[in-house]
Amino acid sequence: MKLINKIILLCLISLKINGQEPTFVQFYNNPIYLNPSLSGEHKWRVSSIFSKNWSLLPSSFNNQLIAFDGQLESKNRKIIDHENPTLNYSLLYRGNKEGDLSLKTDEFHGGIGTRFQVLQLIKVGFGISMKIGRKSIDWSKAIFVSDLDPILGINMSNNFIPPNFNSFWYKNASVGMSFRLRNHVKLYDWQINGGFNHSNFINQKNSFFYNGDVNNAKSSIFLTFRSIRKNYRINTFYQQQLFSKTFQINSEMKFRSLIAGITYRTQFYSSTINNILGPSESLWFNFSYLVEFEDNKFFNISYSSGLTLSELGFQDTFFSHEISMKIFRLSENELSYKHDKDWFCPSDKQVRKELKTKKIDALKKNNKRKSN
Repeated sequence: MKLINKIILLCLISLKINGQEPTFVQFYNNPIYLNPSLSGEHKWRVSSIFSKNWSLLPSSFNNQLIAFDGQLESKNRKIIDHENPTLNYSLLYRGNKEGDLSLKTDEFHGGIGTRFQVLQLIKVGFGISMKIGRKSIDWSKAIFVSDLDPILGINMSNNFIPPNFNSFWYKNASVGMSFRLRNHVKLYDWQINGGFNHSNFINQKNSFFYNGDVNNAKSSIFLTFRSIRKNYRINTFYQQQLFSKTFQINSEMKFRSLIAGITYRTQFYSSTINNILGPSESLWFNFSYLVEFEDNKFFNISYSSGLTLSELGFQDTFFSHEISMKIFRLSENELSYKHDKDWFCPSDKQVRKELKTKKIDALKKNNKRKSN
């Protein structure tokens, strides 16, 4: 009974702050939703993700997303060590369905951005995206505390008078900044990526019951470290929106075309809500397959399964799932740095060895000319 009360309370909170947006465990496979400045990382990219939370519950808590982004590169490329700046674009659709009330959300995003090199080892990106969305709800399925009988169960009183509308439209915007740092220009051994995103900074109507403007701002930060030599990556993510805060840390290793990792995730509510619910903790196991199916074109599919560790997870809320897919083509900037294919190609160490051999041979020839 205690668990059921917590689930009911969580659903009531979700209605109170129905502007709350979902967070994905595979945030690194969902770049456009994560940060609009990440558009144009490749020549073009199609990405999608589907998540099902608490799969054993009879009600659905599903989220799905599909995005397309790319870059417009200059035809007059410069043959220099610096990468060329790019103008980037992105399109995204997000939909989700929550609970017995069939609370549905449909969103469409469109964005532009740019990425350019500021120093020899540092590249930065800026982006902005606009969105328009619609929320709808089925009031005929509403059940209230007064309708619950401890013996008979649900006893519909039909005293509830629903609002005059079952849907509303909204619009908002997001701005983001990201960076990439490497320890060398060509034959780099490690890479750090990070960024900050601020979304929904326009106050507006975003509720079925309240007609005034609502502050639904969301801020997120991510940081990723990737080792080329040892083929591992560490990802961290933090997000805050309204009462909710989420922190995730992930570690993964690459074995040829296979990538495996583990993610720890905690979500908690601030103020008085935290004293009632406490944090929601979960452990996720991640598996990916990455293959080059055509010259410089790659296919990636990833699956994650989560186990809820907190008290909320000991019964029907135990399992959650996410699956994502990406198809992308490397850009001319990336191809000019053949070492960029290290993380994507099974033959990454061979590529590195060949580049190093060519570099040593060039140095020997140069020294020989000087001595002569």
